[in-house]
Amino acid sequence: MQKVIMVVILIFCILFLMLSVSSYIFSLEIPRYIQSFREWFYVLIGLYIIFVIVRQR
Repeated sequence: MQKVIMVVILIFCILFLMLSVSSYIFSLEIPRYIQSFREWFYVLIGLYIIFVIVRQR
């Protein structure tokens, strides 16, 4: 279970890095950047919940 948490944290860090780089490259406005980050965060939570449910079976 600890391995799963480590993987999720790693994925989250990679996504955050990608968003930071992409926002830097395209020089997006801050509000739009925050909105896209929030959407990614919800997607990440959804994937994590699905992963946990699959692991429980």
